[in-house]
Amino acid sequence: MELYNPINKESIHIVKSAKDCGENEGIEIEVTLAPKGGNPIHFHTKFTEHFYALKGVLGLHFDGTEIQLNPAEDFAVRPTINHRFYNPSKTDVIKFKVIITPPIESFEWFLKAQFGLVNDAKVFSSLQVPKNPLHLLVLLQWGDTQSNTLLYQLGKPFLKLGYQFAKSLGVEQKLKDRYC
Repeated sequence: MELYNPINKESIHIVKSAKDCGENEGIEIEVTLAPKGGNPIHFHTKFTEHFYALKGVLGLHFDGTEIQLNPAEDFAVRPTINHRFYNPSKTDVIKFKVIITPPIESFEWFLKAQFGLVNDAKVFSSLQVPKNPLHLLVLLQWGDTQSNTLLYQLGKPFLKLGYQFAKSLGVEQKLKDRYC
């Protein structure tokens, strides 16, 4: 499945989904990223992201440090570590692979719904935050996407409760039906 996000200039292809993974395998995603494309700083608590540079230089922000991976180099980002990926080039498209372990199907739902909302113009600008706060609550849960920002940390105790509320209203199922 191919997905495109025009905000962060990212195309993804899910090579191996969670349903196709064995116990010791991971979701495999190939990413193509245009010059200056990338995502915001965040972290996850439930899975490791293992990045493999395939074509061009892959930029990684890792816990306050900038790392550049050349083709055939790789780097693992363990849970709870702030990170982001980006294309440092001003002219060249890059390609890399990400392996998500353990394979969590809801992360795929997160990607599909996030890209779908972006393409349907249902997010605020470059931050890619859904305009509907109930969509945001579902996506944060699905993607295990977290932030160390003060606003996020202050609201964190209410996020799971908000997700349950969104789920009870059928928002989660509507996102699945539309994008997954």
